[in-house]
Amino acid sequence: MLHARQATCFFATALLLLTAGACSSHPTRIDAWPIYYHDEIGDKKTTDILWPIGGSRTESTNSIAGAWPLVTVRGDTSPYSADQYSLHSIFPFFVHRKDKASDKTWVLPFYLRTNKLMADGRRNIDHMIFPLFWWGTSPPEEKYFAFFPFYGTIRSRLARDEIFFVMFPIYGRSKLKGHVANNVLFPLIAWTYGGDRRSSRVLPFYSRFKVAGEPEIWSILWPFIHFSRSTGEERLPRNYFYFFPLLGWDRTMTQHKWTALWPFFSGGTKPGTDYYQWIGPWPIVRFQKDRGLLRRQIWPFYGYLYQYKGTTRYIMWPVYRHYYKDTEKFRQREWFILYLLQNKIYYDKITGQEQIRRMFWPFFRYFKKGDGSKHFMAFSLLWYWNERGFERNYSRFWRIFEYVKNPDADETSWRFVWRLIRYDRVKNYRTFNVLGPLFRYEHEDDVQTRYTILGGLLSVGKRGGAPVFKLLYIPFASGAEPKEAGASSR
Repeated sequence: MLHARQATCFFATALLLLTAGACSSHPTRIDAWPIYYHDEIGDKKTTDILWPIGGSRTESTNSIAGAWPLVTVRGDTSPYSADQYSLHSIFPFFVHRKDKASDKTWVLPFYLRTNKLMADGRRNIDHMIFPLFWWGTSPPEEKYFAFFPFYGTIRSRLARDEIFFVMFPIYGRSKLKGHVANNVLFPLIAWTYGGDRRSSRVLPFYSRFKVAGEPEIWSILWPFIHFSRSTGEERLPRNYFYFFPLLGWDRTMTQHKWTALWPFFSGGTKPGTDYYQWIGPWPIVRFQKDRGLLRRQIWPFYGYLYQYKGTTRYIMWPVYRHYYKDTEKFRQREWFILYLLQNKIYYDKITGQEQIRRMFWPFFRYFKKGDGSKHFMAFSLLWYWNERGFERNYSRFWRIFEYVKNPDADETSWRFVWRLIRYDRVKNYRTFNVLGPLFRYEHEDDVQTRYTILGGLLSVGKRGGAPVFKLLYIPFASGAEPKEAGASSR
């Protein structure tokens, strides 16, 4: 017991002296890392508490604070931010995100709430306790409630304007842009009407589908036999027949399609155009040509696709893939090797800014923003980019090396072995730390140079041209007041 008390007293005294020395190292810094660290440089404030668990970082347009990975809070007022405010707790299980037009909250896998600002200024508010309860308010200020599967109405969800059900799947009704679908024993029995379409089905025996101006499409013993019935009065004649999966064709005035041994062979043409398509044997061979589109594929050996002014090529998929797109507004280039080594470059022709993303999974990732700021980290355990989620909440635990450069603030930071070794430069002020306050080097041009051990157990250097000396945290020489020009740089 005596030895335990002596050890406790020793560590408490050491911590007290260390913290006291750290507090006196600089007016805007308290360095007892990893227990506590606080620094203020310009409009940026950084705090670490029991790193990597607790801390915060505040800059001119954004801030983040948390106790990782239990909870993190982030605010961002920059014009390019996807979220103005976000709160995460053990991501992705609890998330709350908010921007100017909407906010979303979820607690996986049970609860979801969305609040969206509509074009007419009204709000669409939805709640869900999955899968039992659904309720909310949908414009024009119509409230709804559903207790699944017993009874209820759901609005503006599940790709429908409205869904009503009683003892689902016994009966349900859905509406979408004037089209109404009724279901009994979903999906076996249904009939629909409204708009330019109507249909009915009793699966698997038969189904019937009719679009105004086109022949009816019938199915017998679904999904095997499908054919069209024409009265000769349709404005869009159609010859349609499928004996699934053996053979089928679909012919109209604008397009001819066929399939055999679906999905292995299929093709088509468009009369009066250069369009053609051949697939077979699927998924190996595919050739296609249309206006603004050209595809050649012999998978996995070679593939080429030109579409929407963008070109995609691959060789020995997934060994190598390349994408290039050049428009009047931007130029984009990407290449991947085994999806482990990635390089993405986006150039905005209007602003003249360039963004670069590079990754070699799981070793490192690099990101350069349009303003010239750079961020490099190793390791990178995520094989995809997810700054808003997993990256923000968990990457600090596996980043053993990090490099950050911000040209606007003339700031550079290096972090080795998590943060056991740190180098920071802001304008003409530089610091180098080993094991927190164990060893520290400070240099500010024309102002000071200082070497410190254990926050002041021993400190030597110069300040304002005069010597600085501290022993056992007792200052014997404090240097001279710096010149005004030098002092203003920090």
